[in-house]
Amino acid sequence: MATSSALADGGIEILGTPAGEVLSVRGLPARPVTLEVYDLLGRLSAKRRTGGETDAQIGVAGLPAGTYVLVVTAEGKRFAGLFIHR
Repeated sequence: MATSSALADGGIEILGTPAGEVLSVRGLPARPVTLEVYDLLGRLSAKRRTGGETDAQIGVAGLPAGTYVLVVTAEGKRFAGLFIHR
């Protein structure tokens, strides 16, 4: 069952958690943003810069199963949300 999780008040949503090979994010600002995935120890596990699209995906296929933090950074503002990778 796919679920979504909203990030802060920014209208940004994490889709399809628990995630499989990719994590989908929707509601991004229409400008370049950085997507970063951290494990719960604070280690950077994946990173992607978008080109201004409002929907994006980030690959998580190589990550061990567990809980992760997605951090979205745009124009100095950061939004964070948890997701589960299976």
